[in-house]
Amino acid sequence: MVKNGFDYFKLIIQDEFLALKEILSEGRWALICIAAIFVAVIFLLKPFPPHTVTLAKSLNTESAYNRIEQTFKSALEKNGMKIKLVGSGGPIDSANLLEDPNNGVNVAFIQGGALSPEQASKFYSLGSIGYEAVWIFYRKDLPRIPQNLKDLSRLNLKIGLGPAEGGSSRMAKNLFKANGIDISTLKNFRNTPVDQDFDDLLNSKIDCVIRVAPYYDHLIQTFLRNPKIALMGIEDAKAYQMSLHYLEKLVLPAHSVDIIHGIPEIDIPLIATTTTMAVSKDLNDDVQTLLLATAHEKLLDSTNLFFAYRGEFPKYMDPSTPISPVARSYYNNGQPPLFNYLPFWLAGFINRLWIFILTGFALAYPLMKLNMKLRTTKYEIKRYPYFEELFAIERKLTNSTLSKKDAAFALHQLDKINQRVLAERVPIGMEQSYFDFLNSIQLVKNKILFSNEWRTADKTQI
Repeated sequence: MVKNGFDYFKLIIQDEFLALKEILSEGRWALICIAAIFVAVIFLLKPFPPHTVTLAKSLNTESAYNRIEQTFKSALEKNGMKIKLVGSGGPIDSANLLEDPNNGVNVAFIQGGALSPEQASKFYSLGSIGYEAVWIFYRKDLPRIPQNLKDLSRLNLKIGLGPAEGGSSRMAKNLFKANGIDISTLKNFRNTPVDQDFDDLLNSKIDCVIRVAPYYDHLIQTFLRNPKIALMGIEDAKAYQMSLHYLEKLVLPAHSVDIIHGIPEIDIPLIATTTTMAVSKDLNDDVQTLLLATAHEKLLDSTNLFFAYRGEFPKYMDPSTPISPVARSYYNNGQPPLFNYLPFWLAGFINRLWIFILTGFALAYPLMKLNMKLRTTKYEIKRYPYFEELFAIERKLTNSTLSKKDAAFALHQLDKINQRVLAERVPIGMEQSYFDFLNSIQLVKNKILFSNEWRTADKTQI
């Protein structure tokens, strides 16, 4: 017995569930096919991210790149990722590893502007994560002090550029090329290991070293404080920024290196490129989002910021490497909110699921307008064969007068229909429809009983 609204609602749910159960039972093979297609689509589209990411890692444990790579490795592992490391001789070597599909490297940190356009087009950039200044150190005891890049060539100074395939050497070639100078033809520019360059500078075997590196690189920190070594400023830094799109003008403020000893004594203008977080183009979208979120979090909380202000990175600054579509969406719309509350693999899946939800709603809305209800629809489907029988008897009555035998048979059929209807469960809310149907049966019975031929018959014999 229904005592209140809650009981009524319970009956509705019960009837809806029973109707759904019947529908699923009747269409079980169709459901199995749909489920198989759904599983196949998931398998082919691979909506969930891989559990392993391969990262190019600097072999120099004292480099600033090594610190960056370790930070990202730890953060990714906290999110359930397994990190494989492939040793790299530097940012350019990391780019080569990323380009080679055979070693499986997915992520690498490379130096902005150091790659050829052909190589840079082979991966995606998730944006820059920090500045790398062009540091030009020279000995203070030189007879003539260089004032600009042209002086380094004009004064015939011995200059170390690091390895030939290193980022510093490539950057130096681009800078001198902007001044109309091809240093590959000049004998006073040499390519040797970075450590050897700095040792030879201290021992007066060379006059100058050009090094592209983050501020916290251990060699940079050492030479900024060395009293025998000076840092050359670049007064026309803004001009380089306007000419080479991957460069930015920076300023090393007076006393910012060491307040107590007043290092440097004056503001020094510098030019800088940026560290680009590069990924293979087939890297899963959710992993890319996780990398961007990690960069944002770690750089926001970092105590090692110097040239950058808090919250400046990640940022797309070097257009020589095409931006990832995932990164473009991240910068335009921000991090998907679900990444703050759910595991990244689940958040990414749900974030894409809205497309399916929208499609489902687009299909379901017209059906909703038809006011379809499982319990009522299923009930009407069950009763339809009975209506067909009523229609058939009704048509016979309308088109001709039934004989006594035909009338008896029709009444027997109506009784059977009545019994079957009585035996079936009446869903909640369909009571009126149920009694209307019984009245329809009785109406057809009355037509038979009072047909012209039947009036003269002995009804008690039927």
